[in-house]
Amino acid sequence: MRLPLELVEAIVEHLGDDLSALKSCSTASSVFLPSSQRHLFSTLTLSPPRAAKGSIGQPASSTTEKALQLFSLSPHLTKYIHTIFLENAGEMTTTAQGQRNYWLTLDAHFPSLISLIPAVRSFVWENGMCGLNWFSLPVETRQAMHSAFGRWPLVRFEVSTVVNFPLSLVRSMKSLAHLGFAQAHFVLDEAGPSSESGGAMVRQEKKLLSLKTISLAEPSRHLISALVSWLLESADVTGLEGLSWNTYYGYFAKGEDMMELQRLLRPASSSIRALHVAPTLDGTSVSLAPSLALPSQDYTELRTLTMGFEFSQHNPSSFHWLKNSLENVASRENSKLETVQFRCHLAQGDPLAEFDESAWSSIRDTLLSESAELKLPSLREVSVEVYAVYSEAEEKMEGVLERIREVLGPLEKRVSLRVTRFS
Repeated sequence: MRLPLELVEAIVEHLGDDLSALKSCSTASSVFLPSSQRHLFSTLTLSPPRAAKGSIGQPASSTTEKALQLFSLSPHLTKYIHTIFLENAGEMTTTAQGQRNYWLTLDAHFPSLISLIPAVRSFVWENGMCGLNWFSLPVETRQAMHSAFGRWPLVRFEVSTVVNFPLSLVRSMKSLAHLGFAQAHFVLDEAGPSSESGGAMVRQEKKLLSLKTISLAEPSRHLISALVSWLLESADVTGLEGLSWNTYYGYFAKGEDMMELQRLLRPASSSIRALHVAPTLDGTSVSLAPSLALPSQDYTELRTLTMGFEFSQHNPSSFHWLKNSLENVASRENSKLETVQFRCHLAQGDPLAEFDESAWSSIRDTLLSESAELKLPSLREVSVEVYAVYSEAEEKMEGVLERIREVLGPLEKRVSLRVTRFS
């Protein structure tokens, strides 16, 4: 009797990454083989070469070389690969000849490998602490990436700690819906190779990307305006559903980061369902805080709002920004906001002695009316996550959390309240 396909899929999913069990099932019945292969090869992780245990003096093992050998012998397996995770591409390595560079720069197998894979939908490119310069990659590697990104039906693309990354690569991803940049320094354009012209450089056809989510973390201060301009010119953001904007560890003395966020929100606010904002505001005048707050617009689809801010003597504008932003969003009569999350950095030597009860009370009063009714009728959850910037403040944190719970306590009668630490 042949097992129903739904049952086969459920069994394979339950076994997860238990290779021995999946192999046993596939050996016992060929009906398990396609589902097992689909499960095992859906994600391909490519990482720096590592020497095998006990193999002193032997060359390091390359994941790209192994993958290329496997898929050259069994090309039918490549159709199952939908996600590629490029791990620590900026890690430095040394060849047997003594040449030292980024491992991806030295890897001769990567271009041939990605040319074999037909339909990747998610590409996550993580370069590690060292970062990586796009122009340090060999021409063959850059051309292979241009060709693959233009050919694959990519839905998600994320890249971190990269320098001189060409935005023309993103422009070629016709199906892209989810874009993530973290510590990315870019150039606006680098034409890609045409598969029909033997590598000749051609311009990509202009078509707006239909982005659903954008995540930007620690963008370059000098390039943030150009990046937002590029997004507005290259993408239709009127249907944007998720936006994460984290400039907390940067330096924008005049609030340029929030000005650029406001520019991006103007056409996108009415469709966003999840918004995460953590500005720096370090060195920004308190008087500018209201003008840099989240704009008072229609956030008709907004369900989750996450805001990062800081309590410190040298950055008083951060809380004023938070309060004005919350008021601007909470004042909308058609609000459907369900979850509000606060992520607070306490840059204080003694956060318990410096606890600002009036500030936390104003947060409570922005959400609750004088009659203890919710100003946001759909609100279901409020969470506060607190982080001690200075190690000497660690021992005071439990007391701080208790004080916050006391001040926000009236909210518990209306919503689920959670006050915790984060690291």
